[in-house]
Order: sequence, then C-alpha cells, then structure tokens
Amino acid sequence: MTFTYDPSTSRGRVRLLATDTKETNPIFEDAEIDVFLDLNDGEVLLAAAQALDQMAANQAYVLKVISNNGLRTDGAAVARVLSGLATKYRDQYENTIDSDFCGFDIAEYADNAFQIRELVAKEAFRNV
Repeated sequence: MTFTYDPSTSRGRVRLLATDTKETNPIFEDAEIDVFLDLNDGEVLLAAAQALDQMAANQAYVLKVISNNGLRTDGAAVARVLSGLATKYRDQYENTIDSDFCGFDIAEYADNAFQIRELVAKEAFRNV
C-alpha cells in the first residue's frame, strides 16, 4: 500500500481535507486519491468531498449501529458528519467559482441614422 503525505501537493491536500494523514493507518492509497483527483478534473475540494463520501458510505455499511459492553458505535451518525463535511467542501468550491466570475456587459453600436433611432427606441422600452 503506497502512502505519501505532502500538503504542498494536490494529493496531500486531498488527504488533509479528508483527514487521511496518518501513515500508520491510511484510509486511501495514493492511487485512490489520484483517481478522486482525476474524476474531479484535479479540483482538490471536489476530490476531498468524494473521498469523504466514500468514507461515509463505508462507515454506514460496515459499522451500522453496534453496542457491546457499554461501547456503542453508530456508523450512520459518522456517515452523516462525513457527508456534511463533503457538502461543505462542494459549497466552498461553488462559492469560489461564483466569486471568480467578474461578468461582462454588452455595448450596442450605431453608425447611421436608422440604427441610432432603433437604439434610442430600444433604450426607451428597456426603461419602461
């Protein structure tokens, strides 16, 4: 199992956001992190969200709700927390995309009398 953790790389950032930073007990192999990055066009936040969704699905499937000698595990609760964090990362990505959009404007051009009259008429209709 190959595991590298360097927060200056995309793979390391995905690991950091997905809380997969312990070399002694890794959750994902490097190749799996790379697949998350490939599936999400290299977007770290989206890859981390997908990794968290995978972890959530695994927690809900494997742990379920277990009580033994006063110790209780609730895989569904853990899955909800992981899914909530994944949603937060997706929202953060969407907000970043929206804030990068500076918009544009259209300027109409008129170079003869007919176009000028048409431009003035359209402007009057827009302001109604």
